[in-house]
Amino acid sequence: MRIWIHLSYVVQDGERNRALTIVKSRGTGHSNQVRELTLSDDGVTLTDVFMAQGKALMGVARWEWEQEQRAAQERTTVASDLKRLQLQVAQAEAVARLQVVQTEIDARSAEMSVLALATGSATRLLKSDQEILRKLRHGDAEPVKARVAIKVGGRRRNHHAKTH
Repeated sequence: MRIWIHLSYVVQDGERNRALTIVKSRGTGHSNQVRELTLSDDGVTLTDVFMAQGKALMGVARWEWEQEQRAAQERTTVASDLKRLQLQVAQAEAVARLQVVQTEIDARSAEMSVLALATGSATRLLKSDQEILRKLRHGDAEPVKARVAIKVGGRRRNHHAKTH
């Protein structure tokens, strides 16, 4: 099995990074993508391909891009949280206004009930008082209409009067 490896330097944004690509690998599948080769105290590692804006980013350019993406995600999260909080406050205010209106409706209903009760009681008392007066006077149950002649300006006029 023969594998041809190409090591190179990639200069990007004023930084030189090592890159590794597989040129040929007979009998095995391989990636055509450029990988970043990093050397550290832990040894040699290959970093997964990181594509942004149509190009492979390596080193500090990759780190800056990742940081910007994290910051943008954080800004989006904060904006969403703020909007959610504003909507919750607006909803709480609407519920409070609704409760005030419902309390006013309940108060008006109670006032109408008291008014109806008072009006009904007054009407019943008036009828009851009239009935008591009628009995005290030994009057008729129903008022009788009588015809009375009234002299007005030398003329007589007929007038219906109630008798009790």
